[in-house]
Amino acid sequence: APRTSPRAVPAMTSAHTSLAVRALLMSAAFFAASGAEDTPTIIVVGGGLAGLSASAEALRHGANVVLFDKEINIGGNSAKATSGINGAHTHHQRMFGINDSTTQFINDTLKSGRGLCNQSLVQTLAENSRDAIIFLETFQLDLSLLSQCGGHSAARTHREPNTPDGKPRPVGFDIVQALKRHLEAQDSSRFRFQLRSRVHELVTSQGNVIGVRYYQGETRESLTLLGDAVILTTGGFSFDRHGFMRQFAPTLASLPTTNGPWATGDGVRLAQAIGADTRDMEQVQVHPTAFVDPGNPLAAVKFLAPEALRGSGGVLLNRQGVRFVNELATRDTVVGAMYQYAALDTPFNGHANAEAALEAVKNAHEAMPRAAEALLLLDQQAVNKFGLTAFNFYHKVKGFFQSVDGASGLIQYLTILTGSPANQQLVGQTLADLTAAANGAIPDTVGRTVFASNFTDALHSTLYVARVTGAIHYTMGGLTIDSTARVLRTTQQACSSTECDDDDDIVPIAGLYAAGEVTGGVHGANRLAGNSLLECVVFGRQAAVAAVTYSRSAPSSRSSY
Repeated sequence: APRTSPRAVPAMTSAHTSLAVRALLMSAAFFAASGAEDTPTIIVVGGGLAGLSASAEALRHGANVVLFDKEINIGGNSAKATSGINGAHTHHQRMFGINDSTTQFINDTLKSGRGLCNQSLVQTLAENSRDAIIFLETFQLDLSLLSQCGGHSAARTHREPNTPDGKPRPVGFDIVQALKRHLEAQDSSRFRFQLRSRVHELVTSQGNVIGVRYYQGETRESLTLLGDAVILTTGGFSFDRHGFMRQFAPTLASLPTTNGPWATGDGVRLAQAIGADTRDMEQVQVHPTAFVDPGNPLAAVKFLAPEALRGSGGVLLNRQGVRFVNELATRDTVVGAMYQYAALDTPFNGHANAEAALEAVKNAHEAMPRAAEALLLLDQQAVNKFGLTAFNFYHKVKGFFQSVDGASGLIQYLTILTGSPANQQLVGQTLADLTAAANGAIPDTVGRTVFASNFTDALHSTLYVARVTGAIHYTMGGLTIDSTARVLRTTQQACSSTECDDDDDIVPIAGLYAAGEVTGGVHGANRLAGNSLLECVVFGRQAAVAAVTYSRSAPSSRSSY
């Protein structure tokens, strides 16, 4: 990997000198423990799936690794992921006779991104997706259960089947735990977790990133660790309501979120401080189906209703009891249609036909947020397709779903929910049309073409209904990277006018890499379900390979620090 031109390092104060001495002592201790000073040391900042994947891959390539996380536990939002991870042309797809290709996958992702994706990054994502599934399954994971989620042209979202005794397997959590166990089993001279450690600054020397400064636990004493390269995997900024959210997406800042409190954009700020470029920071995804908890409907942090619930056959109704959008459309289209046709203050009694429905939501992704709520409806076949025990977690443990007896039960549910009598004819027609469309008797009223459940006799059979609303879920923007996960900057930002001949020249920041939600460019304006975990694995591994290669091909700058 090419390195930038050396730059003068400002003279250090006595305080800086003491920090430098501490840094050299700590780094020397780790290098000495490894038994080989020429073994690269890669510093990973962020303990979600991107950081875990990068760490595992760097170890495979002979590096020593220190993984920082500011939390007491690792996993971040990766551990909360429920829909699964995408893979095109995988052995599981072939086993089930599913025709898919990297070209299809690329096209689906580009279409979802609405012209804002970096095509090179998307190609890297798709072309490495099959290997990502294989990589994860080397850690004793079974990702053989497939679903077709919104915006996908094939069933390519992989997750785990239930255990033999019927217990659900939370795919994101299990992937995180599998990699964690692998890393914990490594010799302490090769790898260590540095938890409850908040990195607050990147250390540079001669224009190269050579380490991090961090606070350990509750102390405000700054410690330093030097290495050969740093990989940022700190996640997005969906919980940063008064910072990046208010700066880049102020109309969304007051919405609830599915994210944990760790999602505050730390990595972006770290890299910006040394001149890194960002892109698409205003592109924030609102997920259409976050559960409204009947016991706490105004909760600011909401539990995600997995997209696999709709992929398994679930449909969406408004409070009038009518469907209003193809439930397998892209997330921005579905949530935009909710703002238009499931708004709490504007009744909507249905589209005239499928053509009218498709035309009505053509620009739904541009709709402004407003108070809206939909009903997620499944029949028993959809429940079984999703997994009965997994479904019962949302139904019986969390209490999000309520069972109702066909049309009459749904009418009673709507009447109680809205406080006014539901239109029996509307509800009955909705369920009758749903059964007919799911069985191929008529075109679907909202243009859906893939039904995993046929809703046989929905007028009289047991149905399951839950309230859902839009919630901030993912930030598509972040640090600008190339296909090898190098963090980029413009020379105008990186050096003085006397040193730069071309203000528009884009160069990598030597020794700095990034992967996962901290970056921008892969998803454009809208992320597809299953692409988040995949991005973490693909670009985490890309970053690791590039960082180790760079560390071995360029002389270390630690000695000049």
